[in-house]
Amino acid sequence: YERVETAQGIMYAPKRPGAPVIPIMDAAGKPSMGAGGGKPTEGELNASGFAQRMERAGSIISTLPAGSETSVGPAIAGAIPKIGGVSQRLAQSPEQQQYKQAADDWIRAKLRKESGAVIGEDEMRQEYITYFPQIGDSAQVRLQMAEARRVATDAMRTSAGRAYQPYVPPAAPTAPREGQESKDN
Repeated sequence: YERVETAQGIMYAPKRPGAPVIPIMDAAGKPSMGAGGGKPTEGELNASGFAQRMERAGSIISTLPAGSETSVGPAIAGAIPKIGGVSQRLAQSPEQQQYKQAADDWIRAKLRKESGAVIGEDEMRQEYITYFPQIGDSAQVRLQMAEARRVATDAMRTSAGRAYQPYVPPAAPTAPREGQESKDN
């Protein structure tokens, strides 16, 4: 747990998904409001950015068609020594590439808040196995993983306290008219 000040008062926010948020009460049994004056702490500001990244990743994943997670072909291609990463990307559909990028971003946001340190390959792999479907996972396990992601994202929002702002997707870009250049070029 870590102590955070939110608009609802001071509380202990879990660092582990699934643990309850515990409000700190004053002598009268009301939520203790603290002396923060409403200004978010640095930790809340960081958590807000991480929460938005997690929400964005969830938003991307929810719009992808079923079967966008890893399949057998890309998994085998990824196991090729030295060139596995490139082989895997070449074997993935565009939707599978989007799924992987969003999953990796979700994991990095979660881990960066938890550890603040460099995220190693083994730690990334373990988190991916914990939170995102793998080949052969049952429907029940897939639902558990989705719920675990929801709980972890909610915990990040709670940690963000007063700084939390929900992720709002940008307006869809419009294609340049004939004769105009794209702003991305």
